[in-house]
Amino acid sequence: MLLQVPKEIQEDLIIKVWPVRILDRNVKELRNKKVLLMKVLWKSSQIEEKTWEWESKMMTKHPRLFPC
Repeated sequence: MLLQVPKEIQEDLIIKVWPVRILDRNVKELRNKKVLLMKVLWKSSQIEEKTWEWESKMMTKHPRLFPC
């Protein structure tokens, strides 16, 4: 039996997903610093997933999520 591979999966088996919106924000306190985290909703045509990401990295990679 052959499995049908979704069209958006690249040859290296990576599925392209994109952030849809920010669901929540949190501050994680480490020993001597604070890290700003955000819960992000990611989607593709096949999957939907929520993950915690560093706010600074999300601002750099996906500035459209942040209003001016």
